[in-house]
Amino acid sequence: MTNGCRQPAPTGPVKTAPLSPSRIQIDDRVNRDNVGTDGNARSAITKDPRITDLYRCWFASPYQYMFKPEDDELGMFMAGSRGILFYGSLASCMGEMTGVDNQRFSDLSRIARFAGIAVLSSEGKFRSFNPEIIRWGYEHLIPAPSTEVGGGTAQQRYERQFTRFFRMMAEVYLTLLKNDKSKNNYDSEQLAYRQAIDEDQDGLSYLSKRYAGWLPDYDVQRDWVSLTVPMAIGFWLRRGIDGTRGELWIGLKKVLRLYDGTFYMDLQKRYPTVRVDW
Repeated sequence: MTNGCRQPAPTGPVKTAPLSPSRIQIDDRVNRDNVGTDGNARSAITKDPRITDLYRCWFASPYQYMFKPEDDELGMFMAGSRGILFYGSLASCMGEMTGVDNQRFSDLSRIARFAGIAVLSSEGKFRSFNPEIIRWGYEHLIPAPSTEVGGGTAQQRYERQFTRFFRMMAEVYLTLLKNDKSKNNYDSEQLAYRQAIDEDQDGLSYLSKRYAGWLPDYDVQRDWVSLTVPMAIGFWLRRGIDGTRGELWIGLKKVLRLYDGTFYMDLQKRYPTVRVDW
């Protein structure tokens, strides 16, 4: 039985090549949308001096199969949050920076020590995350777009590697809320998902069958690495169950406002009836 979080197959690291300026098209108008007129976006930028070293560590040896292959450079990031935290080494980088000598792959103590905050509020079939750690994340882990990381700026890295992840997570959440008054009622879907897991159904199979066809522009063939739309739906259902979806949305919209302002404004136009704090 799984709750919808399958680990990708082990892979080896790939050397991170500097981003090629000719292949990174940055829209100056988009950047102005992100930080020039949005006070809330500006307030999202961390002042934690450790963050540059943290992301430099992350990009030192990223796992190549989390990314779409593209010549000698990393392409689009295709994995999910576990890819960022564990396969992408964010947690182990935090461990290195705080002297936590623990080699367990998914050990959370490294994150807790780095942040000074407990990561979980309870264990079980559905682990409950501490809202405080999520709040800490969006207050301390969002770098300025001009921050140099892995041979390019954070803005370039976002556009080159991370638009799919952040845009997809936003649209999945908004689509769940958009359907709140239909047969896909968000609260009802949380209950149905929890019941399926309590009955020891396979989480991935349940999600893939129930949400087949959702947001096809983002979906990909299920494999051991890529985050599919049903998996992303499962993530948001679990965050509804543990009560952290509100904090996660705050963090997600901060990233979008700062790095992807035009897309964020387009979301507001395409989801005008969704009751969410924009």
